[in-house]
Amino acid sequence: MPRALHNFQIEGRIDGRATPISAGPRSKTGGFSLKIKIRDQGRIARAADIEGIAAEDGTLTVRITPHDGEISYEDGSLFIRTKR
Repeated sequence: MPRALHNFQIEGRIDGRATPISAGPRSKTGGFSLKIKIRDQGRIARAADIEGIAAEDGTLTVRITPHDGEISYEDGSLFIRTKR
């Protein structure tokens, strides 16, 4: 984790990539948006959108919006499943 953390820091690993992905907004009031796509019966579908929102009153929110696929909650986690 970087020493200078503003509102959000995104870290991820992707199969086939040698280095992890790590990024965050540059400003103290910055946010982020991610779009995750998934294969669904041969087509490309939107699995979920994830947003980091910094409100003017200092409140930080992470909003996860599921889209296509079978959505379930198990053991406190959100799952989105499709058929390849």
